[in-house]
This record gives sequence, structure tokens and C-alpha cells, in this order.
Amino acid sequence: MIRMMRPGLLRNLQIGFGLSLLILVITSVASYSSIQNLMDGAGRVDHTDSVLIKIDRIVAVLRDAESGQRGYLLTGDESFLAGYEGAQDRMKALVDSIGEMTAENPREEKNIVELRQVLFLPLTTLRVMIDQKKTDNIYNTTALMLAREQMQDARKVLQRMEDEERRLMSSRIDKVRRYSAYTPVLILTAALLSILITIFFYRRVHQDYLERAALYAELQQKDAEVARRIDIISEIADQISDGHYQVRVSDDMKGSLGELSGSLNKMAESLDYSFGLLSDKEWLQSGIAKLSDEMVGETDLQALVMHVIAFIAAYSHSRVGAFYILDPVAGVLTRAGAFALSGGDDRVKVKLGEGLVGQVARDGKMVVLNDIRLGEWIIRLASGDITPRTVLAFPIFHEKKVRGVIELGSLEGYAERDKEFFTSIGDNIGAAIQSIESRQRLQELLEETQAQAEE
Repeated sequence: MIRMMRPGLLRNLQIGFGLSLLILVITSVASYSSIQNLMDGAGRVDHTDSVLIKIDRIVAVLRDAESGQRGYLLTGDESFLAGYEGAQDRMKALVDSIGEMTAENPREEKNIVELRQVLFLPLTTLRVMIDQKKTDNIYNTTALMLAREQMQDARKVLQRMEDEERRLMSSRIDKVRRYSAYTPVLILTAALLSILITIFFYRRVHQDYLERAALYAELQQKDAEVARRIDIISEIADQISDGHYQVRVSDDMKGSLGELSGSLNKMAESLDYSFGLLSDKEWLQSGIAKLSDEMVGETDLQALVMHVIAFIAAYSHSRVGAFYILDPVAGVLTRAGAFALSGGDDRVKVKLGEGLVGQVARDGKMVVLNDIRLGEWIIRLASGDITPRTVLAFPIFHEKKVRGVIELGSLEGYAERDKEFFTSIGDNIGAAIQSIESRQRLQELLEETQAQAEE
């Protein structure tokens, strides 16, 4: 029987949770303050970075104006003045913006006042030289030197402003780093203390209760696991006895069965593999035998080709097919038969090495292509045309020499047993073709001999 909790233990529980709650409140307030300072520091760093970017833009505008003026003085080409035109307005806008952004900094306020005094002087001097070049086609070197000195004065002021902003950025980054360093420590320390206090008081109060409750729960769990194991094993055994060899112990069942789940899965996998092999072998042998029945006694090559391509397409669930016979002398494959192939297909003759059929004929190896693009292959239906997903081509042999190629297309793809079937029937088809061609040549020789004898 489970013992009742004493009042002292309950009081300890209340004290423990009270301390944890107090630490949580203190931590929340400190974290909020730290995060606010961190966000404020990050914003000031971004503000300083924006000021630096605008100072760089002023330097760039000043440099472009000077370069454009020099290019115009040297060449007389007014296209060089593109960088000079509008430079004063752009710099004025940038200076005004920087002045607003640095209004709280007395040093930068002083720099802004000095910058306004010296920044636009070079542009005035440059304008005098440009006007002189336009009117008299000459320029004053003294004015050029003056513009250079004025440029240097402006750059010195800009450099002082940049140095001041970088000093501010460095101090602000250090501040952000300090907040970033101690904020996680504060949070983790407070969280750890809260967790330790909670665990300590909770264990003292509930130790006896948890031990008894755990024992009772363990007994119930063991009983439920045994019952669940029996049900799972019985269910799997019934499915296997009914011939469902693909059944497996699911992931949620493995936790209940433990190591037994691996043994059950191995047994089911072994049965599935064995019966799968038997089924594939039976399917393969049946297909070879039925194809042989289709070819036995056939004396017409065209009829043989049509029977063969129709049977192979139906047996392998192909939706389209073509049968090519190789002329070894010309090195050309000629399509002798087709199954559900679009009438607009003009690939009647294919050279060795050309396309999929030519490559298979040249290499003597099966090739499988997946994800066929729209329009490359077309299956002709009464209701419309469709494109197969997978195309396979395999060679036909006679005495280890390629005699032809069969090309097939499927909407579902080809399994390994399909490929084994295609490999197995290649020699049989080649022998049948050779037999008919030999018979035809013999018939032609007999007719020729008979004709010569009559003469």
C-alpha cells in the first residue's frame, strides 16, 4: 500500500518550487535587460557602419569627379564629365544625411562644419578649368595644383570623420561582445540552479512514492508487453501461413518484441526471398518457352519479327517497341517490325553507334534510359499519344555476333527479372533469324541452280 505524504515533505516541495520560481523571475528580468542592451548596441553598430558607407560614397563621388575632369582635359571628350556632373548635389545630400546621423556627436558636428567649408571648393576649381577648356581649349596648371590641394584638404577631413566613426564602432562592438558574453552565462547559471533546486526537493518529497509507483507500473508494463508480444507473433505467423511473405515487424512493434523482432523479420525475409526467386525463375522460364513456341516453325522473317516484338512487349508490359535487324556488310540497322510505335517516327534505318539502337548494336550491351523527355518516344493510342517513362534496348546475338536490336518503352520501368529475361532470349531470337535467313539463301541457291540446269 502506498504511504501518504507527510506535511513536512509537502512544505519542502512548496519551498523548492518557490525558490525555482523566484530564480526564474530574476533570470527573466536580467535576460530582458541584457537582450535590450544587446539590441541597442547592435543598432548603434549598424548606425556607425551606415555613416562609414556614406563617407566612402563621398570619397568615391569626389574621386569620380576628379577623374572625369582630368579625362576631359586630356581628351576633350565630354563623356568623361559624366562623373563630374551632379557630383555637388550628390555630395551635398550625403553630407546632410551624415550630419543628421551624427548630430549627437560633438566631434563629428565639428568635422561636418569643416567638411562643408572645404568639400565643395575642389568642384568649383574643377568647373573653372572645364569652362576654360571648353572656351579656349587650354587649362591652367596652377588651378590644377590648387584643385589637388583642395582635394587633399577634403580627404583629410573625411579621414578624420572615418577614424572617429571607426573608434565609435570599436567601442560599440566591444560593448556588444561584453553583453553577448555574460548574458548566456547568466541564463545558464540561473537555469542550472533552478533545475538543481527543483530536482533536490522533488526527489526528497517523492522518493518513496515514486519507488512504489514505479514498481507497480513496471509490473503492469511487463504484463502488457507479454500480451502484446503474443498478439504480434500470432498476427505475423497467421499472415506468413496465408502466404504473405512480405510482412515485416514494424518499427512500433520492434520495441515490444526486442531481439525477437529481428528473428521474425529474418524468417519472413528468407521466405520472401526464396519464393520470390522461385516466382522469378518460373516467370523467366515460362517466357522463354512461350517465345520459343512463337518462333518454332516460322519461315517468314517479317512474320517472325512481328510475332517476337508483339510477344516481348506484351510479356514485359511494354507499351511500345521496335525490332531492328543489322546488315553486317552495310553496317546499318533496319527496323523490321514495331509495336504501338507512332507512324510519324522516321528512324527506320540507324547506323552503328548512332542513337540508342546504334550504340547497343556497336557495344553489344543492354542500355536502359529513364525519365524520357516528351516527344522522344510516342505510343500511339486510339484516344491519343503518350510518352513512355523508361526506354530499354538489348542486342540480339548469333554465335556471339550482334544480329539486331530490340528497343522497348514502358510507363512503369523495368525490373531486374525483365532485364534477365531480355538477356536470356537474345541468342534464341538470333538463332531463329539466322535459321530463316539461311533457309532463304538456300532456297535462292536452289532456284538459281535449277534455273542454270534448265538453261
